[in-house]
Amino acid sequence: MLTKQELCTGALKDWAGFCADNGLSRTQAYYLQVIGRGPRTVRVGDKMLVSPEAERDWRREMEDRPIIGSLQKLAEQARKTAAPSPTAA
Repeated sequence: MLTKQELCTGALKDWAGFCADNGLSRTQAYYLQVIGRGPRTVRVGDKMLVSPEAERDWRREMEDRPIIGSLQKLAEQARKTAAPSPTAA
């Protein structure tokens, strides 16, 4: 749970800062979110923010369970799986 102090002191990173600090492009980070392997985030207005705790946990997760293969292909498969199937008329 984020504290009021974290929200007020700037301890949270915006999405661009998270990507830069972790060597990710925004596209790669988006694909990670789509496949459910991105960091926990909090939305404040139209900003997506990452706490230091969430970033630390995400790094450990990536070390423990690295992703093998193309992020783009994995994201496309995840979107297809999540898409509602058309109903028969």
